[in-house]
Amino acid sequence: MLRDMTTTRRNLPAAEPEPSRADYQKVIFAWREMRRGVAMGAYRDLLFEGLDLGALDALDLLVARDRVRMIDFATALRIEKSTATRAVDRLESAGLALRQTVNEPTLRPAVFVSITRQGRALHDKLLLRRVQLLKQMTHDFTPTEIVVLGGLLERLVRGIDHVVAQARAAPAARTGGRGKTATPKRGASRASGQS
Repeated sequence: MLRDMTTTRRNLPAAEPEPSRADYQKVIFAWREMRRGVAMGAYRDLLFEGLDLGALDALDLLVARDRVRMIDFATALRIEKSTATRAVDRLESAGLALRQTVNEPTLRPAVFVSITRQGRALHDKLLLRRVQLLKQMTHDFTPTEIVVLGGLLERLVRGIDHVVAQARAAPAARTGGRGKTATPKRGASRASGQS
């Protein structure tokens, strides 16, 4: 699967060699260190001001979309529904978000989440802090390298989404969408060419 992604995703000149296993390991280990860095208490205290990473992600989403249907919250954040509910519960109890049921005449009632003024103010403060910290972390990057890094990270996220979508589709294909392994019908041809 990784091979498919590397050969189809790039628009590189033909003369450029495929990255080596060591090149991929360098990325994997750097990613691990970034995850560990974010998990460190001192970094969390600097960055999140008492919020956990999930709550900060939820605030980012609410600022970007103004209001989100609860049913779409988990999908937008790429998390489980129960995790999304807990994140909204924490934001709401802290006065950072508001959950409302909206009754629309032609639809079922829907629960929407929106950011409060207090939530927006905290988000603005934390966004400024994140920008300042990123500037410190990338102090020896050129402006062009910052732009390139942003583009590469966005492409990496799309690649992750692609792999996850393939992984989710594979069990459905194997099971015929029924949740258990599909068995071929009698008389159906098998991959080996036998009936």
